[in-house]
Amino acid sequence: MLIVGCAGVPKVTDPSGVDINVVSLTEREVLGRFGMTTDGNPYVAPGAAVMGTPGEYIVLRFDISASHEGIFHLNRIDALGPDSKPVATAFERDGFASYAPKWTDDESLAKKLSVNVERTYLPGYDFPIRPGRRTYYAVLAGKRPLPRPFVVTVSVSIDSGTARDFAFQVNP
Repeated sequence: MLIVGCAGVPKVTDPSGVDINVVSLTEREVLGRFGMTTDGNPYVAPGAAVMGTPGEYIVLRFDISASHEGIFHLNRIDALGPDSKPVATAFERDGFASYAPKWTDDESLAKKLSVNVERTYLPGYDFPIRPGRRTYYAVLAGKRPLPRPFVVTVSVSIDSGTARDFAFQVNP
C-alpha cells in the first residue's frame, strides 16, 4: 500500500499555492497501483459471483500538492445518469473502511482491507492539508452494472477559495 508524502515544499503552479488534480481510475489502473491481485485491495469491487456483492466501484484519485497549510473541502461528489438521478453513492473514509471488508469471512483479510482504506482514503470532506504532496482515493459504489452513460462530478476548494470542478463521462 502506498500513500505519497514528500519532505520539503513542492513546486506548485496554482496561484492559490495548492495544486489539485482528480482522476477516475480504471480497474486495471487500480490493480496496477495496489498490486495485480485483489487480495487486500479495497478498491476492486468483490466478484459478481459472490451473492449480494455491492456491484461496481468508481475509484477516484486525488493528487494534492501544497506549498502551505490550508483546509481541503470536498464540496460535491456524485455520479449521475442522463436523467440526473444518482447511479452510485460516495463513501466517506469510515463508511468505506467498514464496507470494504464486509464481503469476506476471512478476519485477517478484512483487517487488511480496513487498514488499507485508513491509510489511503480521502480523510474526510473537510480536512487540514500540510505542505507537500499527498495522494488519496475515494469510492462511489452502485449496483452492477452501472447504467451507462453517466457523469461523475467532483467539486473541491481550498480554504474558502474558488471551487475547482472535475467531470468524467463514463460510456459503455
